[in-house]
Amino acid sequence: MINMKDLLLGATMRAAHIPRYSAIPVNHRESVAEHSFFVAIYADRLAVDMGLNDIFPQILKAALWHDIEETWTGDFIRSFKYSDPDLKSKMDDAARHCAYKVFDEILQNPVFAEMAIGIWNDAKSDNVIGKVVKFADFLSVVSYVSKETAMGNKYAQKMMEYAIPPYLDTFFSKPYSELWTYATQVDEIIHGGWKDVRACI
Repeated sequence: MINMKDLLLGATMRAAHIPRYSAIPVNHRESVAEHSFFVAIYADRLAVDMGLNDIFPQILKAALWHDIEETWTGDFIRSFKYSDPDLKSKMDDAARHCAYKVFDEILQNPVFAEMAIGIWNDAKSDNVIGKVVKFADFLSVVSYVSKETAMGNKYAQKMMEYAIPPYLDTFFSKPYSELWTYATQVDEIIHGGWKDVRACI
């Protein structure tokens, strides 16, 4: 039986308080929980549009859980994570260990935790699930930085100009050919389309 205290007061709650984008001043500090929500929404839309009905549940779970280890580790900036291949490898191993600990806490069953790690691994992989989640993750970054740039955040504008375009280039490589049409639209957002950011009135 689920232990509600562990479920409601543990890792899932922590995700709402782990901040992202710690290296730049921002108007709104996004949490890991917020980011995971947006990645799941974007992955959902991509999976439906791409006709990936047979693996839709796995994509949605992978998107929701792709950063679950950050409820234990916090968020590390991309430039640090990718600064050295050996460091990246060690950080990946540590992230996997922490993700298992979080899954064990949330799911309260080692068998389920192992199954969840399999889905988490898919989110980090080069298979179609990993590609969709990685692109959805990128879309979340573009959306967030677009909002911050539109609000006049000059730090975010520098990210939009210098950090995000090389990241987008990944999705114009051959392994991501099924995402090129989407990536082209995102390129337009990066190069000025962010000015059309919308708000509820």
